[in-house]
Amino acid sequence: MPYTVPVSFDKFIENISVSGNQSETANSRSQSIVNLLDKDFSILEAFPIGSLVSGTSLKGYADADVMLVLHFGNHIDGKSPTQVLQAVRDKLSEYNTRMAKKNGQAVTLYFKTWPNVDIVPAYRVTDNGTFYCYKIPNMNDDTWIETRPKIHIKNMKAVSSSKINLVKMIKEWNRKHSSYLSSFHIEVMALSYEDFYEDYAWHTFKFFEHMYDKTQYRIPAPSGLGGYVDDYLGYADRQEARKRIEIALGNSRNAWSDSYNNRDKDSIEGFGRLFGERFPSYG
Repeated sequence: MPYTVPVSFDKFIENISVSGNQSETANSRSQSIVNLLDKDFSILEAFPIGSLVSGTSLKGYADADVMLVLHFGNHIDGKSPTQVLQAVRDKLSEYNTRMAKKNGQAVTLYFKTWPNVDIVPAYRVTDNGTFYCYKIPNMNDDTWIETRPKIHIKNMKAVSSSKINLVKMIKEWNRKHSSYLSSFHIEVMALSYEDFYEDYAWHTFKFFEHMYDKTQYRIPAPSGLGGYVDDYLGYADRQEARKRIEIALGNSRNAWSDSYNNRDKDSIEGFGRLFGERFPSYG
């Protein structure tokens, strides 16, 4: 058990981090999906996306996200987004699957071993023969969403390991407080926060401050295609999320102040109340 705040954060990071090479795991699951579906679909491209690729997934709560780019003429043309999602699920009928994403964009395939996989079917859109974007289904309103996920993946891979760890901590806080914010939303807010290499106590407090400022306004999607990262938040959910961030901001400020004033026990206990049981106890 830790007696100092820095050691407590090191242990916290260990407790919430997926062990091993997350990117290799994501790529392996991506290939597994191709192997299962390539006899039934013309798959032009398949690649992992999401938190396993960015390195921000949480131990025990991470699924692999795979974008499956299908031939438009063979599998998309004349079909609604819901029909495309159902077609993917039908071809996996002998396996344990369900339409799982709250935003209606994926089919989840359950494996016997970690991780499960969220399969996001997509098709390419070109402009005068040049790649423009991918379109993915939104089953909730039966529309297609334009996206360029590789831009976000590239942006996340460029940040420091300390910021990646901070994102995991904030995701753990979010998970413990009803998950009002999407993982993608948290990651995008992190991209506009400074890189750093030490003092997680200080930067936990400052990042909650950063989040409180950022959630005042809508954040444009990093793809440059229009739309906003926080479109999924209705007015009531946005206000509730900001209320919870404001409370976390105050609690993290107090916990950091205790650390700054060498009251390590009080600080560790304060951060424990903030983050939950996976933050180590004092002593």
